[in-house]
Amino acid sequence: MNTESKPKYSGILGIDERIEPNPKSSYKLTNWTIDPKSKGWDNRIGYETIVSNITSLSNWAGFQNGGPVNSVYYWNTHQGAKSFLLYEQAYANATTKIFPDDVNADMSLHFWKGNERDKTTIDTQRSKPAGDEVYTHYNPIGKVLAILSGNGKPIKFDGLKVYTLGFMVRHSPPRPWNPNPDASAGVSDETVIPIQAHSFALDKSYGLGSTTTGDENRFRWKLSFVMDDGSESPLSAPSIPAFWSTTGTTIPATYNNKKHGVYLENVSLGPEGTIARKLYRTQNLNDTDEEIYYFLDIIPNNIETNYIDVTKDTRLGALAPDEDYSVLFPAPSTRFSATFKNCLFIDGGQSDPQRIYYSEPLKINQYKALSFFDVGSRDGGDVTGLFTYYNNLLVFRERAIDIIRGDAVNGFTISPLVQGIGTRALHSIALIPQTGVMFLSPDGVFLISGGLDGGSQMTVNKMSDPIVETIKRLNKANIARACGVYSEKWREYQVYFVADGGTPNPDNPAKYTLGLVFHLEKMSWSIRENFPVNCITVDSRGEFIFGHNIGQSFATPPLNAGLLPNETGLFFISRDRNYGYTYVATGGGPQQPVSYTISRKGPLPCLWISANQDFGIQQIKKHIKYVYLSCFTEGANKYQVFYNKDWSYDYTYSNEGYGQRPEYKEQYVFNAVENNLVYGPSATNIVPNWEVPLFTQLKFAVANQAASTFSVGIQTSEDFILIDYTLEFNTSGTETRAARSRSAY
Repeated sequence: MNTESKPKYSGILGIDERIEPNPKSSYKLTNWTIDPKSKGWDNRIGYETIVSNITSLSNWAGFQNGGPVNSVYYWNTHQGAKSFLLYEQAYANATTKIFPDDVNADMSLHFWKGNERDKTTIDTQRSKPAGDEVYTHYNPIGKVLAILSGNGKPIKFDGLKVYTLGFMVRHSPPRPWNPNPDASAGVSDETVIPIQAHSFALDKSYGLGSTTTGDENRFRWKLSFVMDDGSESPLSAPSIPAFWSTTGTTIPATYNNKKHGVYLENVSLGPEGTIARKLYRTQNLNDTDEEIYYFLDIIPNNIETNYIDVTKDTRLGALAPDEDYSVLFPAPSTRFSATFKNCLFIDGGQSDPQRIYYSEPLKINQYKALSFFDVGSRDGGDVTGLFTYYNNLLVFRERAIDIIRGDAVNGFTISPLVQGIGTRALHSIALIPQTGVMFLSPDGVFLISGGLDGGSQMTVNKMSDPIVETIKRLNKANIARACGVYSEKWREYQVYFVADGGTPNPDNPAKYTLGLVFHLEKMSWSIRENFPVNCITVDSRGEFIFGHNIGQSFATPPLNAGLLPNETGLFFISRDRNYGYTYVATGGGPQQPVSYTISRKGPLPCLWISANQDFGIQQIKKHIKYVYLSCFTEGANKYQVFYNKDWSYDYTYSNEGYGQRPEYKEQYVFNAVENNLVYGPSATNIVPNWEVPLFTQLKFAVANQAASTFSVGIQTSEDFILIDYTLEFNTSGTETRAARSRSAY
């Protein structure tokens, strides 16, 4: 008895590579996004350069001669009124043209000026990270952006200038001049710069020293710097002492038994960003060796290099800070940071990879001696990342995740969250609103969700089980270079990594770069190929912006006279199905130099293959007759499906069909020759208006063969939106044959 059936698969999901997948899932899904209107799969995806009107240029504007982009970050500040697109890129010497070994010898930090199609350089001589090292980390805190690389000094950027983060060296103390007790001389005993002596009567409120004849007077000073965020540097070493003996025998007698002012020279200037300096001084040390320092005064600038101290002991302020109140920047090679409870948390760098230091609240340059955690006492490996998640600071390690809670007033605490799961892919960590924190690890992609407040639980779940085969393509040795971000506009988490054991090459920059896309609306995965992503960020509008992984790294053969104008610089992912740029060379004769014209490569190919459908009972043979694809009309675009049965490696292709409603007259399409709309794919009569794409079903006939399982797919470079599909089949009850009892081998 024959039975007919037409199962419909609505709400097609992403990839599921497991043996028994969800029937609505896809076996392959490459280069698709979600159509906001239909929630179907839309292949209108590609990437474009951020350089405007690129095809009018012979090269790449401000990116010309640029190699790989090694980091990129979009910083939105001043409540969105001002933004910076920062990136690191090496530029080849325009004169020597030394390639390719020297291409990364001059890597600099820039921000892009789109209206000028050029860059502004803010830091130079930066080091390129190795393949197993994370690239530069950016972290906004207050009015500045902390920029850490691990291979150079940590810096901060305020939108105008770059400053060193923290206090790197202990500065020298001021140098006091010894007063001349014989005030009748009229000047100090230091005659290099004569100054009028300061002598004060016994009953005056100013002056240093004793008024008792024969007393020895001795004082010392210390100095500190104050930054614009209120951070105070470590105190300097004590100055040399200023000393003198009080005399009562000078002539005239009006100068006897006086107090004195002390002139200080070489009052050190602080690093850039210093807004003031604080002076501390001892009381008179005439009868003690115990040096206790008190606040003396504040110099409200970073300009003056001398000071006259006339403050008597009883007018000194509070005790000077202890030595542990502020120390030199504890991690000069720090690689990454996070802002938590108004404190800046940093890692200890490669030389101290199991320590985490934190600053004073709102003072990112100031660190106390004991403000750190050491995770070396627990298994889990080195610290590899820090990420703020609501009321918690997540501490990522190689094989564990810890969590920091508390605040600066009551103290911070650290405790383990999970063992056995960690990551070295710092730049793959991203917050997905109302979902959690997603990151790439050597074992797959994981999601941290929940919290620890109000009785809730924090959980760590593996999200990559459906793409188990794709995860095997990950090059684990280079996982530190992986990068991932989330866009609310696209509602996608995208992560890119080196795959298949290779490295990018100029002939195909994206060959060994694989992208995974988690679509929040379907909670499932797709794959991105042919995207040469080396680093990625998201701007305030939710656009994905990435840096190219090769750039113009190769010279023009054979004379090494210049760079080939390969695509380079920064790009954004769009719904334009262009996948990059190429060039056409003209000229090159004896009297004619080579000139280039930049052009687009063309539409990006896409691929979809359904799950292998057994229709609920695999052992019964089915005779598939038709495949129906629900989509929108696409004018003169042609499509064909391919299909296979029983997990076969061989595919059969159907006949081609136009993306139009088959029961109606031909639709208006764009004709390049007429440069207008025409009626039908081959007609020439011009019509006035574009049509809105219409919902339709495309029907494809399938060879009537018995199958236990069946899958269908489509691969095209034409625009296409796949909404659902239907399979029409019948069955006579024939079952799968018994297992093979003998072999011909």
